[in-house]
Amino acid sequence: MSLFLHTSTRLYTDVRKTYTRFTKAEELEKWFAQEIQGTPSLGESLSGRFEELDINFSNLTYLALNKEENIRFKCPFNLVENDANNDIYEVEIKFMQCTSETYYCTEIHLMQYGFDDTEESKHARTVYLEFWKNKLEVLRELINKDWVIQDSELTLRCLSKNRR
Repeated sequence: MSLFLHTSTRLYTDVRKTYTRFTKAEELEKWFAQEIQGTPSLGESLSGRFEELDINFSNLTYLALNKEENIRFKCPFNLVENDANNDIYEVEIKFMQCTSETYYCTEIHLMQYGFDDTEESKHARTVYLEFWKNKLEVLRELINKDWVIQDSELTLRCLSKNRR
């Protein structure tokens, strides 16, 4: 049985600009290499691992690029020692406007596929979930600063296309 992980966030920007944060190497490098300060659980499980990841963002193997709505790529790094499934992990990112009225609010849903029911895979899934939550939080803080867009805020004028 194939399992996956899922995490998401909302950004105060449009879908097109969000998409370029994931598809242009120079944009990806601006936020992907950063860590959120004060995340002890991430520090414990990934201690020293991120520095070992030698990711060449311009050489990501994209499996699908779909007009600013969807990206799918082979996971370009291994966060867990001796992980037998590492060569089959795929990451999919979906971008969507939060509502039909919220032009400047993009929801990102990130899924990683390829996990199974073994204990090793459950551990890997936990590590990758922490990792991706941290990466999306870095991006959210870069764009939104300290604002976490709640459901109740989706009607705010600043998120609509006609912000006046």
